Amino acid sequence: CDHDTIGITKEDEKLFRINGIHLYKGIEFTTYEDVHIIGVHNNIKSIQSKPMSYKATELVNVIIGLRGYIIVPHPETDVGLFNKRKISSADREYVLNHAHYIEKSNYYFGDTESTEDVLSQYKNLKSLASSDAHSKECVAAYYNEVNITENDAKDLDLQIIHELEIKNIKRIQIAEKEWIWTKFWRGRIANKFYAIGIKLCPKPIQKSIKWFVLKIIK
Repeated sequence: CDHDTIGITKEDEKLFRINGIHLYKGIEFTTYEDVHIIGVHNNIKSIQSKPMSYKATELVNVIIGLRGYIIVPHPETDVGLFNKRKISSADREYVLNHAHYIEKSNYYFGDTESTEDVLSQYKNLKSLASSDAHSKECVAAYYNEVNITENDAKDLDLQIIHELEIKNIKRIQIAEKEWIWTKFWRGRIANKFYAIGIKLCPKPIQKSIKWFVLKIIK
């Protein structure tokens, strides 16, 4: 899901189709409160808008009107739904009561510790893991598993998937090192150095630093 837009092309869609991958279109919206909410629907482009165009509760109603699905991503981050400085408790409650999924694990931000309490309180929610793929290394770093029947596979409607039990949330092994690297830079101070470093350092030097840091962490 792109931020506030859908950038997938007809050629992209064709590649998914010929490789037997069922595609669900989505947008990660930035609400008026500067909180991220994901909407998923084949016609999600029809509600595409500039960042901060929708209030959180308004966006939820618009997605529901499409008969789309709502995912609450990385809820404990600065742009997450649990940021009490940005969204009121009443509006947060409204989103949680109408959403379908909440991220339990995220490639960039790790595990959300409060997810289990939220899942026990809001029976409409299912947990997901997400790659939050901002680079090619992150694509499919996490994936979710459900058992479906052959009949279901012919038409993988999101309603069918939501009704099933998501049994496994996994991270592909190849992403383990990337996760260690990402986790190392999650601190605010380290993150500032990282932002400066990728602008100033040539890529060969960046790779050398990454190799060295991973050796130290291990």
